[in-house]
Amino acid sequence: MIMKWLKGKLMEMNKTLIMILVLVSTSSCAMFQPQKEIKEIENTYINKDEITIDVSPMSRYTITASSDHNVHIHVRYADDPTVQYTIHETDRALRLSDKDLNYHPNRPTPRDIYQWKLELPKNMKVKCHGGIARLNVDSFDGSISVATGKGTMTFKHSKGMFDISTGLGDIRFVQCEGTFNVSGGQADINASRIVIEDESNFLTNGGDIKVVLANTPRHNITVATGTGRGLLDYNGNTIVGSFKFSAEKHKGRIVSPYRFERQTTYKDDLKIIRNQNDEGKKVDYLLKEQVIGNSLPEILIKTIRGSAVLSK
Repeated sequence: MIMKWLKGKLMEMNKTLIMILVLVSTSSCAMFQPQKEIKEIENTYINKDEITIDVSPMSRYTITASSDHNVHIHVRYADDPTVQYTIHETDRALRLSDKDLNYHPNRPTPRDIYQWKLELPKNMKVKCHGGIARLNVDSFDGSISVATGKGTMTFKHSKGMFDISTGLGDIRFVQCEGTFNVSGGQADINASRIVIEDESNFLTNGGDIKVVLANTPRHNITVATGTGRGLLDYNGNTIVGSFKFSAEKHKGRIVSPYRFERQTTYKDDLKIIRNQNDEGKKVDYLLKEQVIGNSLPEILIKTIRGSAVLSK
């Protein structure tokens, strides 16, 4: 019996020892895997008017002002034979892209391989499109359009035309000036101390909107949400214009520091469809109006089942 017991114990010890050796071997392999070499490239391009960026999860982009009339591109990346980036040059334009050479729909795409810094001259036209965008723009002066499924984008101290659209994510503006056409499916939009230089629109279905003005606007503005809060904040500046607020009756909320001059109810299509029975339905919407000082500009703040808010 003793011998049988000892034999069993020895077998257990051998199994434990084998497991320890396997774990040590695996850890050692992981610890001593060669680190990927970090590489950097810098290129300068002259006489360019337009740059197109095919955004992806593999890249993050920073855009800032060039110190001259040229385009300067800096790329920092971990050397990896399974991915590659491309800078395609034509007469007056550039196109930036990256590619997962081992792409498979059931395998996640590598992330954050490339860190791009683009220094762009004044009046440059930038186009970004793709699945996922991580974009940081500072001190840019030109035209920029973005269309992505998902995005985290910040624009600071920039001016020009902003045509920004994403399905999901966050869009932020800090001390920017220009024309804004910004929309999102489930995206939050936050614009702080902006100057509006032409008719502008801020729209989202499921997110919140906060627009804080740096001065009194002279151009028409629309702030529209589906279920979130849409706030237009004059930030202490003079409030002037013709204001219209709308919301689904009994479902949405309208808030203003001023008394409304006119209030009406109208029928329109049900905007939030929960099931097939909702399709084609008409529901009541509330429209409230007020003119403050002058009939221009025209300001529209509307929601379906969220809040439409004007703040002094």
